[in-house]
Amino acid sequence: MPATWITYKNKKILYLDYRGIKTMDRKPEFLEIAKQAEKFIKSERTKVLLLSDFRESTLSPEFMELIKANFPTEYIQKQAAIGIEGIKKLLADSFERATGNTISLFNDEIEAKEFLIS
Repeated sequence: MPATWITYKNKKILYLDYRGIKTMDRKPEFLEIAKQAEKFIKSERTKVLLLSDFRESTLSPEFMELIKANFPTEYIQKQAAIGIEGIKKLLADSFERATGNTISLFNDEIEAKEFLIS
């Protein structure tokens, strides 16, 4: 499942797996992950820790607009992303400005998890 709960050092983290999704031609996959995430997030009674994995994926302005419109950022305590570099970093910056949510970027999954639980 592209959206799933994981446990790292006894902390619950929502993991969103966008790895390998290359184009907006696969928009239904992006949407499905966002919908699954929204369901998981809203089922919690507290704000969540969120880890998104974008390694080997392609983001686009359309994807970022989709996320801004459909993602419940007000329920997120802390979020990290893996695999955001180059043009994807510009899109992440745009998302941060539009939503007011900070996304901490990492190249390593363990570093991202450590950040989330700190």
